[in-house]
Amino acid sequence: YFETARVTENIILYAKWKELDSEAILHDLTTNIGELSPTFRSDLNEYTITVGERYDRINMTTLFTESATVTINGKATRNGEKSEDILLNSGKNEIEIVITAENGHINKYIVKVNRLKQIVESTPIEVNGTAVVRDDEVHSVDYNGVLVASLNNELANIEKFQLSIEQVATLRKRNVNVMVVKDDVTVNVAIANFDSSEDLLIYLERIGEQRNWPNASDRSKSSIYDFTIKQNGKKIREFEHSIELGFPIDDSDEYIVDELKVYFWNAELEQWEYVGGSYVDGFIRAMTNHFSIFAVFHPNDISGIEDNEDDTKEEDDTKEEDDTKEEDDTKEAKYKNEMKEKERNWQTDHTEGVLPVTSTQFVQWFLIGILFVLLGTGLTTTRQKITK
Repeated sequence: YFETARVTENIILYAKWKELDSEAILHDLTTNIGELSPTFRSDLNEYTITVGERYDRINMTTLFTESATVTINGKATRNGEKSEDILLNSGKNEIEIVITAENGHINKYIVKVNRLKQIVESTPIEVNGTAVVRDDEVHSVDYNGVLVASLNNELANIEKFQLSIEQVATLRKRNVNVMVVKDDVTVNVAIANFDSSEDLLIYLERIGEQRNWPNASDRSKSSIYDFTIKQNGKKIREFEHSIELGFPIDDSDEYIVDELKVYFWNAELEQWEYVGGSYVDGFIRAMTNHFSIFAVFHPNDISGIEDNEDDTKEEDDTKEEDDTKEEDDTKEAKYKNEMKEKERNWQTDHTEGVLPVTSTQFVQWFLIGILFVLLGTGLTTTRQKITK
């Protein structure tokens, strides 16, 4: 045991209390993927990071005063060391960093992580007869990804799809393709084909029977579409990066789907020309570097259309010849009638006051003529005798 000493004099005790640290700020914040935007500053409390779809987790490293404590999404992390991996969902994620000072003061930092998607299925809306997509959908598409815009249901009758200048710039920077989908056709367009300083209009016009291609709509195995793209009011018909067309095809006993091909209408030659394509997952898909009128045919049906076109042309030529001949006959008849009328008028003008020639007068003049002939013969004979 301890022996206790008795204190016989007063003792004065002095105590010095330590002031607790109140600092609750981060000195630095880094991540293993992506870049903070804006660049980190201790006095800025909110940041964003954009990462590709292939990244499904992220970790962070924080620097702070030794007396403070830090949690990331509720889990403690050590000063200057990587945090545990944080799982990322597709799209938007929010990470909360809480720093607590020694005196209990709390400060928060928020990091919003946008995990992009390779394929974004947008929900277009109609504005003045044109289908458009939201900016957040555009910003969700990953590099080398695809933005899908479906023009079905209430948008089924819309024939025009538009991207704004800012949207074109974003999609072009990320090398994105835009696929416009309707019930009976799909168009997959590389935005790299277009100027990023202009808005973009894509037209998908379904057309019916035309006089230049009789029976085409009956023979085609798909809808017939006229595709057009415009920038700054000008049509763009040819493209550096090919565009994919897709036509949904129902399997049938009437034909072999693998034999069906895409054709385009050559307006200059007035005939359907072969593009090609193959049957994939219920679609005939083909690549093209120009826009025109497109449809799917069986090669045998194309020859039938061309025969009909030739027959139609021959009929038109025959009709034109008949019309020309009829017109010429009419002109000739009119000319003859005019000449007869002129002849009658001339006879009327030159026979006024002249008696008609009768048969008696004709005989008299005939006898006088014979008399002159005999007289001339007699004079000739008399001259010959005198000469001898």
